[in-house]
Amino acid sequence: ERIAEDSALAEWEARQRPSIKRDPMWTLRCYREALFLADLTRGDVDSCRELASRVSTCDQLLRAVTSVSANLAEGYGRSTALDRIKYFNYALSSAREAVTWYQSFFIDSNDQRADDRFERLSRVRGMVFALIKNQRRKTSRTFEGW
Repeated sequence: ERIAEDSALAEWEARQRPSIKRDPMWTLRCYREALFLADLTRGDVDSCRELASRVSTCDQLLRAVTSVSANLAEGYGRSTALDRIKYFNYALSSAREAVTWYQSFFIDSNDQRADDRFERLSRVRGMVFALIKNQRRKTSRTFEGW
């Protein structure tokens, strides 16, 4: 499935350091999307940190979102498909966790950022799931379903 052009992502990518863009990891769209989402999330949580009652939610949200790109990077550097699958699954789990924290974060259901963040998380989850499926085809090990 072709992903529509995302001008906000493209503008963000253009501002990134050449040394980061030279890394082979940069070719993974889901990694770039996850890094961009982490930047957006930092801005989101900065706006609520002054509310003492929201600090815990903001911290958990930021940890979950940044964990997605961190685990993708960790998995990308692994030498075996099974190791890559493990870290890509961590990334997928973190993306799902981030949905829960964003659900708590957006108290105002009319907040325009909400649709954008949930859509971005949905795209990242889909791309990470495709990575996992691709790596599973490279192994002879069977995987249990739920």
